[in-house]
Amino acid sequence: MADSGSRSPLRRFFPLSRPAARSGLAPGQPALATVIGADVLPGTGPAQPWLARLRELVVRRSLLLSVVAVALVLLALVEMRTSAVQALVLSQAARVLTYRVAPGPSPSVTYPQTGPYDVRLGYTRLPDFVDRLEAGGYRVEQQARPSTALARTPPDGKSLIGIALHGQSTASIPGARGGGRTNS
Repeated sequence: MADSGSRSPLRRFFPLSRPAARSGLAPGQPALATVIGADVLPGTGPAQPWLARLRELVVRRSLLLSVVAVALVLLALVEMRTSAVQALVLSQAARVLTYRVAPGPSPSVTYPQTGPYDVRLGYTRLPDFVDRLEAGGYRVEQQARPSTALARTPPDGKSLIGIALHGQSTASIPGARGGGRTNS
């Protein structure tokens, strides 16, 4: 049932003039100003001298830096005992650094040009060796294709220090082996 003198039926729920509070405040006086004094609100107290403000700033920053330093030391100790971060990083790297063996020669194969291991073990002569094998009737049936992330990583020269070539009968070709360890 709407009030006949008002334009909106909601005016009886939200009156325009509110009665004064019981605390004796005047209708225009804010209630918060009497409850919380100016000394409690930040920025409303008496102005501090610049030296006191500087000292407070230095204390706050040094406290923050010490808390961050303690947290980093604790994280380092946890990492030294559990190797959790190392396991996380290496497992993520192992997911993206992959290769697959596919039929035919790989278009992305690169042969080293220089390097002590590469020269000593004969890797710098691989293009000539492959050409001579192809001239002799051999062909590349399968070759590894690296993932894009693996193709972007630079070779270290020490991870692959041997090679073995196999003929059709899966027997090693004599004289085609180099290095101490062999990766087939």
